[in-house]
Amino acid sequence: MKIFINDHLEDIDEADLQGRLVELPAWRREVVMQYKFLSGRRESALAFLLLQEEFQRETGLRFLPPFATGEHGKPYLPDYPHFHFNLSHCAKAVACAVHNQPVGIDIERIRKAETDLVRYTMSEAEQALIFEATNPDRMFTRLWTQKEAVVKLTGQGIGDNLHGLLEGLEAQGITVESTEATEYIYSTAVQITV
Repeated sequence: MKIFINDHLEDIDEADLQGRLVELPAWRREVVMQYKFLSGRRESALAFLLLQEEFQRETGLRFLPPFATGEHGKPYLPDYPHFHFNLSHCAKAVACAVHNQPVGIDIERIRKAETDLVRYTMSEAEQALIFEATNPDRMFTRLWTQKEAVVKLTGQGIGDNLHGLLEGLEAQGITVESTEATEYIYSTAVQITV
């Protein structure tokens, strides 16, 4: 698996972003420009550029073709069935994961572990991990990114089983890993198929 992170978002102002938009295919520029604020446009463009740069290294093609989407909305490239990817962005960084197996990635700034939100989103065992942690905010963000990475891997959405989402992953052939930086955490989920 290859993971690409850009955590220098604040270095890109509106003029810089306009200059980078020419590096995107027209269909993706339209997606980027749908964001109302600079922050959203910047995050969307920079995450896609990470993916496009890796696609170019792998295939020699300058632009990514338009995405197709699966039954639950997960993007993929029909003409490149072994080029699995996923993108994520937050206010602090953008991330791209590329693998030869299905993959999901989620990146989040460190979030406050508010009691109501923790109880709504986490199992009892996960709540205990969070509330007993030295840094509850980091533990909450780690578990949340793991859940999001799994959801993005499967492309099925959070659904009704938010509390049990991380249970039994090994039996499903799913591995989850997390990496912590100063201001953000990202997690990846990979489905190993035979």
